[in-house]
Amino acid sequence: MEQAFRSYKTIDLKVRPIYHRNSDRVKAHVFLCMLAYYVEWHMRRCLAPILFDEDDWDNTLGLREGIVNHSTKSDSASSKAQKKRTADNLPVHSFQTLLADLGTIVNNRIQSNIPGVNLSQEKGTDE
Repeated sequence: MEQAFRSYKTIDLKVRPIYHRNSDRVKAHVFLCMLAYYVEWHMRRCLAPILFDEDDWDNTLGLREGIVNHSTKSDSASSKAQKKRTADNLPVHSFQTLLADLGTIVNNRIQSNIPGVNLSQEKGTDE
């Protein structure tokens, strides 16, 4: 829970402090923060193969010496950290750099004012 609070208040989601006086608004704020954290957690699990995060939990839990001891990184996580590439030779990201890269993806539609010029066709489509 502390890690979740730290994540959505400072590192990843950067939720700024908001001071509510109405109990319904406080509940709504906490709900939205936890919902945002759940979306982030789910994204990290789905995108683990291209993040520096652990992606082989079955192997990692088998390497663990005890329930109190820190877990050891799996071979795939160690390889990603060392090479900065995935097994498919894709670049590995932190969650922040992945979000920054995803934030650059856009879909632009251009409409020309020049008669007879059609710029709305997508690249690679045949008509």
